[in-house]
Amino acid sequence: MTERSNEEASESGELESKTNGNKVSFFKNSELIKAYSHGAALFVLPIAIAIITAWHNHLVEQAKIRHLEAESKAKIDHAIKENKAKLASEYIKLGIEILKESPSPDNRNLRTWAVDLINDYSDIKMSSEARRELVTVVTIAASESSSNRELVRPGHTRHQFKWQGDGSPGYSFEVERRDGEEWILVTGISTFRNSATVQVPMYTDLRWKAYSPKQNRSEVKWQRVIIESILRPVHEK
Repeated sequence: MTERSNEEASESGELESKTNGNKVSFFKNSELIKAYSHGAALFVLPIAIAIITAWHNHLVEQAKIRHLEAESKAKIDHAIKENKAKLASEYIKLGIEILKESPSPDNRNLRTWAVDLINDYSDIKMSSEARRELVTVVTIAASESSSNRELVRPGHTRHQFKWQGDGSPGYSFEVERRDGEEWILVTGISTFRNSATVQVPMYTDLRWKAYSPKQNRSEVKWQRVIIESILRPVHEK
């Protein structure tokens, strides 16, 4: 009986010893795991922060690039539009310069091209009748409005000349001044009305004439005037 009790006590001691040993081993392993985890965290965390920061910076840079691309595209589109508008303006000016010459059979093809040029580069298109009149009848030159915007030179004044119209859609108008035995051109314009306001020298012997495409320029008589505070006609001697 005593031997059996001793055996049981011995077995119980061995079991307790094993249990305590296992507990010690478990605690040691836990400490090792904690140490490894802490070390891994210290190693991985900076890398993770670096990766997240790099990705954030990458997204910011991509957004900047997209913004710059959109801004550059807008600037390029604006420059293209400006260049197209400038080109259209230059072509229209070229067409107007050509149409300053009076219509004749010799320049009919050139005037047709000038009218087509103006029409192509204008936002508002001309009717076929308007195009025909510009080619065959109407002369375009420096507009009166541009002359009226000029500063009046010393000894000059703006004066409106009027004449009897013949129903034509346009007229040519010329003013000359006398210089000794010669007549020198002061101004020459084309107008859609039967009047013209131009800048002329005062107290000077002048002559002027206006004629339509229906008339022969050489057959239209000059009218002599001197511009003072009031218009004074000069009778031919």
